[in-house]
Amino acid sequence: MNPEVKKILDEILNFLLYPKFEGYLLAIKITFLVFGFFFTGYTIWALLKTSWLRRAILIDAKEFLFYRAEKVFPYAKKWRKIKKRLEKGIEEEASLAILEADSLVGEAFTKAGYQGATLSEKVRNFLEVISEEKVPGLEIKIEEIKEAERVKESILRDPSYKIDIDKAKKILATYEKLLETLQNF
Repeated sequence: MNPEVKKILDEILNFLLYPKFEGYLLAIKITFLVFGFFFTGYTIWALLKTSWLRRAILIDAKEFLFYRAEKVFPYAKKWRKIKKRLEKGIEEEASLAILEADSLVGEAFTKAGYQGATLSEKVRNFLEVISEEKVPGLEIKIEEIKEAERVKESILRDPSYKIDIDKAKKILATYEKLLETLQNF
């Protein structure tokens, strides 16, 4: 190869691989380094502060490693306990099941961010939010919830309140429908 061509190629290679940063080029390099560090730091901070990273990577890894689904119904264990109370067929147990179910559903709606003094107010706030989405197959009726609250209040006021087991089953079915609907959103 010609020595002059070799010299030119060496100069181009040195310029590309080992550039000298002077003047404006140095200022541009520093500016891009600062922006690069800033945006890298911001990206890391945003990933740690939001739930995206958890949802995208960590939940899948946890499910894979421990062979257990992460997004299972969080109140399933408590709900089975409540249903076992009702299966005993004793009126007092049915009353306790209604009280526990009301407490559990109220807790679930509060954790989901729906505020209200009573469960029916929380459900009404929930329905206002999801009614904008026009959800097909939504079967929650405020009247059923108000009836369940009336029975709960009767139990609280009068501990010897007698409740029919079939009525208690209908009330628990209403609470279960509420929990399932809340879980789907």
